[in-house]
Amino acid sequence: MALGWLFATTLSGCYTEAEYVDDYYTVACDLTFACYAEDSLALLPYDSAEACASWFIDAEESGNAASDCAFDAQSGKSCIQDFRDLSCEDFQAGTYPDSCSTLCT
Repeated sequence: MALGWLFATTLSGCYTEAEYVDDYYTVACDLTFACYAEDSLALLPYDSAEACASWFIDAEESGNAASDCAFDAQSGKSCIQDFRDLSCEDFQAGTYPDSCSTLCT
């Protein structure tokens, strides 16, 4: 799946904010299911990383919140790649990559 994401974002001319949001939730849910114990995961309203991502993406799409920024596609790509590379310790501590702080111009 990671290779497919890399292939799609490398070949696409413009990485969109909507793609970023989908990728963000996919990575966050992958990390959640990789980094937390089964007893903690049992408390969640979904039972897999895929179901988790779908749950958040569906909620985001139904909210239709307008963005107040000009999304920077390159920063979005960097953020997602750096986010994928987070350790479980950093993820659990809420430490996110610096590249994720420059998404808006």
